[in-house]
Amino acid sequence: MYQLTFWYIISLCFSLILPSVDATCCDLRGKLWPEVCWDDTPQTPCCGYGKCNGFCCKCQGVTVIESTVSYSGTTYVTTLTAPSDPVNGQKTWTCREGNLLLTVSPPPTTVFVQPTTVTVTLPATETPPSERPSVSPPPTALPVQAVDYPSLEERDALADQIQLFEDVSGGLQINGTSVVSKEQYLGFFNVPEAEIGGHYGQNVLAKFAMHDLDGDGVLSFDETQLHCGGDGCH
Repeated sequence: MYQLTFWYIISLCFSLILPSVDATCCDLRGKLWPEVCWDDTPQTPCCGYGKCNGFCCKCQGVTVIESTVSYSGTTYVTTLTAPSDPVNGQKTWTCREGNLLLTVSPPPTTVFVQPTTVTVTLPATETPPSERPSVSPPPTALPVQAVDYPSLEERDALADQIQLFEDVSGGLQINGTSVVSKEQYLGFFNVPEAEIGGHYGQNVLAKFAMHDLDGDGVLSFDETQLHCGGDGCH
């Protein structure tokens, strides 16, 4: 019982200091003072690496994090590398949640085997390949157009974003299209009316304005799924 509780606490501590790998959302809604991210870096109001969508989800991420840490008068550069997935390839850190020096073993090295030349002696009754009659090659098959279907993980992520949008929208529609109002957007980020003028509230409003490409004062689902930052959206 006590041993189980001990390891649970240890695992909880690591979950609090390690950045998220391929995390869904990197927002500050669960933070008591959302002026800075969990690693004490400025919020935008998102806390992801790279651009994020309108709900601070699906952030672009990075594979390597380098940060400077000072301790007892000495400055260290910490390097945090996202683990490699043997199936899906290199993963990325998505949320800025902590600074920790971590060394990850590289993936196993592929061993190249030098091909061996084998000499085959044909029976006397078999015609050597050089003396055999030429045979016309089979007709070339027409190229098949490859279709880039989204992976199951991508489809699940899209379904989550659709559900999130519907939850925030609460059925609000304009001309038959579901939308999220500015007030609902502020509510999603837990910005009370009295704090709209603060640093965090202003950053939330600035992000709303980035995604409101048509300037109609509301966000459509497509607008919330854009990845926006200080240099624009894509």
